[in-house]
Amino acid sequence: MANFEMNGTVLKRGRLEPGETDIVLPIDVSKIAKCAFRKQKTLSTVTMNVLVTEIGDQAFENCEALCGVGIPRPAPGQTGLLRIGHQAFAGCPKLETCYLPDGVQELGRWAFSNCVSLADLSLPDSITVMYDHVFNDCEALVKMEFPKKMTAVPAGTFAFCCALREVLLPEGITEIHAEAFKNCTALHEITLPESLTLISADAFSGSGLRKIRIPANVQTLAHAFRNCPELTEIEFAAFPQKGTKLREHLENILWETPELADAILHANKVPADFTAYLDWQRQEQQKKDPGFSEDDDRPWYDAIIDMLPHDDYILLMDTNHRVSMDLFHVIGSEYTRNSTDLFGARFGKTPPYKRWEQHFRWMMDHDQAFRAYRYENGKLTEVRELSAQFYDAQIYEGCLNAFILRHEFGLEPKNAEEKANFAAQLAKAEAFMQTLVYACYADDTAAIIERAKTAPKAELDRKFEYFGTPLSFCAAHDNLEGFQAVAEAGASLTKSIVSGTVSPLREAVRHSPRILRYVLERFPTVFEQQFHNWEGGIFWCDDRELIDLMFSRYGAAGMETLYYSLLLESSVDLKRLRYLIEHRVDCIHYKDDYYKYTPLGFAEFKYEQYPNEDHKTALELIRQEAERQQREANA
Repeated sequence: MANFEMNGTVLKRGRLEPGETDIVLPIDVSKIAKCAFRKQKTLSTVTMNVLVTEIGDQAFENCEALCGVGIPRPAPGQTGLLRIGHQAFAGCPKLETCYLPDGVQELGRWAFSNCVSLADLSLPDSITVMYDHVFNDCEALVKMEFPKKMTAVPAGTFAFCCALREVLLPEGITEIHAEAFKNCTALHEITLPESLTLISADAFSGSGLRKIRIPANVQTLAHAFRNCPELTEIEFAAFPQKGTKLREHLENILWETPELADAILHANKVPADFTAYLDWQRQEQQKKDPGFSEDDDRPWYDAIIDMLPHDDYILLMDTNHRVSMDLFHVIGSEYTRNSTDLFGARFGKTPPYKRWEQHFRWMMDHDQAFRAYRYENGKLTEVRELSAQFYDAQIYEGCLNAFILRHEFGLEPKNAEEKANFAAQLAKAEAFMQTLVYACYADDTAAIIERAKTAPKAELDRKFEYFGTPLSFCAAHDNLEGFQAVAEAGASLTKSIVSGTVSPLREAVRHSPRILRYVLERFPTVFEQQFHNWEGGIFWCDDRELIDLMFSRYGAAGMETLYYSLLLESSVDLKRLRYLIEHRVDCIHYKDDYYKYTPLGFAEFKYEQYPNEDHKTALELIRQEAERQQREANA
């Protein structure tokens, strides 16, 4: 039985007995105090049979096993939960749902940050105060409707919510603060309310936005769209006029990110004075950065080495995803690290890295390199191409450069501490390469079959952090033989990682219909649990016969929600849409709880948003089917 330390009706501290996982709060609790259950590692569920008015700061922070919190709904006339404090549930990786009753008024700073499994949460309209970063790093959060009484989206509210694809912002929102939607890579579209007046810096930086409309009332537009590679349309409801602050903001953005000019030109009938400005800007950018080509390779590597003593060096460079440069001073068969020379102050105000920055940007776009440059007596003597697949940074974490220098050049660290650290890290990497999960990651079928024979249960389900499990790797590689060997050895077909976004059957839906068929035949119960009534995404697999089999089992019931998924983007999978229509899936009666439309109504709404051929065809098909279904209903 849990021990509760009380101060009147305030629960000051709760401690679980060994082996205890679930608790029910005492009936006289009115408030949960700061840090009351912080770092209770076994706490799984909390039931509140009383009307707690406040959950204090850090009350459940870092409760690693917490997966459910039961907050009661107040009866009419009663006062229920009013405040959730700062970091109240931060760092609860297994928390999947949390019901917030109507009446909650305040959400504290970082309240649900790093709740990587939190997928189901609705914000009541009673909320009037939200602090910054409330849902930061909630990787499983898919959609959110913002409270109607809020007037701003606070800084970092949804930062790094990589699955977030739908956000409804009500009229009345006047400001979107810095980094509010930073790195929301699944967020392809968002409708900004007409009441909006300010969009702060990096509000949508790193997001997946494809088009955006800036309302006419916006007066302040900071650089909100850095690193948005999919953004092709920026439409202004009222184009910024020359001499206005908004025009100045826009010009500043384009000077820093000139590629966004194409997005503006694509979406608007731009006034002549702005077109003239863009022409001038291009000319100035050309002077500033004349551009590079493969035949115009700047001798940056000579410039770097010329500033160093004329000794022996090896420069390792990677421009695949970012510019990474590491310089090593070679002394006989040993080396010391000199990376600070590339960035430090010894070269004055403009170190080599900054001097050739434009060229390094060009290399990232046009010459994704992974190379070793060898210098002897201050002269470049060899450029050696390196295999990014062989030298896998995920495998040789913490010792990749040292491994390259040993394997390619036979060099060892000179420093004894670095040498010991390298030996430990390399041993760890080599041990990992002997595991079953690595064999599946490398798609080595022979090794998979051999290792699966003797692997204990823990190894059969071992995860390669953030990447997958043995079965999910086999499914991603469409390796049926390897999948069978691991599954037959007893691996879990439902083991998932990264908030459930990576799992064997999810990967099979994406990459391997034949593995899905194998699971259906060999593990029918698991298949049924995963995909019954069109759950688990089975509709998206590329096996028409398997889809037909599912339809013969479950019929059209449950398929209505697929209309909404098909119509979300600017392009439509008309082949799958026709399947729904051919199989008479309801499009006039069903109304989605989130979208508040019938499929027909949603198709009309989306055609207004995307007036292209895909959505025109989709609307015609659904409208014809709706008319047919209505005639049958009236008959």
